[in-house]
Amino acid sequence: MTWNVTLKATLLLSVAMMASPASAQATAHEQVPNLPRVFWHGMCIPASQLKIPLPYPPSFNSSGGYLGQTRGRWTYVHIPPRELKKDFPHWVEPPLQTNLGDIEVFNVPGMDVFMAYDIPIASGYATPFMLNLYSLEGPYKYAKVTKLNHSGLYEVRKAFRYPGDPKWRVLFKINPRASHKPPINEWHRWFAGFCTVYKESQRYPSTCTFDYATQGIAFEYAVTGKNFLLYRQIDDFLAHKVHEWRAACPG
Repeated sequence: MTWNVTLKATLLLSVAMMASPASAQATAHEQVPNLPRVFWHGMCIPASQLKIPLPYPPSFNSSGGYLGQTRGRWTYVHIPPRELKKDFPHWVEPPLQTNLGDIEVFNVPGMDVFMAYDIPIASGYATPFMLNLYSLEGPYKYAKVTKLNHSGLYEVRKAFRYPGDPKWRVLFKINPRASHKPPINEWHRWFAGFCTVYKESQRYPSTCTFDYATQGIAFEYAVTGKNFLLYRQIDDFLAHKVHEWRAACPG
């Protein structure tokens, strides 16, 4: 039997077109490990990483309140050290025990990332903490603003600190004294987080907590030492995780 070249090409093309969706779907699912997963707000997260829900934002007591409004309880995932080292070659794992003045802290290897289903702040509404921070008024009037050239962030330090107040400083993604700033309700564009400084002589803060929002999910995570320089990469990592966890859901 002699095949017509045109007919043969047409049949091969038809077979390839019929097979391509299944192949593409298989390829997409091959990229996501086949692990036991838990469904959470449209994402299927590895059950071994998803932890118990929290009734309030993780930094509520230390930062004066989470900037964004969120729906439901917070939960968190634990990112193991091997994954951090793979995605962040310059990640520095802190020692298991750290002495912070008179406090001894036991560090769990890896990083805990807190999450909540995010609702943008309603137009015209903001907490007093946000208003004072955004406009540098109230406790932040006369605040000292320092550009951290090695990170691209701006550190805001209160002009006055009462005895006993925690030594923490706010981090902005933009100059808080700029003439044009993003709207206050788009907090993820101007607010980065805050850091705690235990020794003024340290080149890097002891601990930094960053807030981030993407694709309807609010995130908060803490890093130690010079790992705070990786905050933009960590934000990108979390945005990718949202895509990965959504792709892991069946269908």
